[in-house]
Amino acid sequence: MLSLLPNDVYFFLRLKDSLVVEKAAENSESIINIEAEVERASPEMKQDLLDFISLEEEDDESSDYESEVEKQEKTKQGSLSVLNAQKMPCLMEEAEQNL
Repeated sequence: MLSLLPNDVYFFLRLKDSLVVEKAAENSESIINIEAEVERASPEMKQDLLDFISLEEEDDESSDYESEVEKQEKTKQGSLSVLNAQKMPCLMEEAEQNL
């Protein structure tokens, strides 16, 4: 069951076959239950609302994926720095031996 706090309430409107979402802040003590609103909607609106909810969940998953990829890239970059730092003493020894 998907619930949203009032400071994150979504009003769903159908306008020219597209779903328009408007965010609004309301009293912080009440909670709006989106699934109950979906049940009261017309069949067309119900499908649009369900599609929107699933798109919102996909956006969350994709942002999680993007942040994980970003972490991996930073780790790879960090690994090169560590590798270079580990090579430095060996290179310094070789340089001293060549003198």
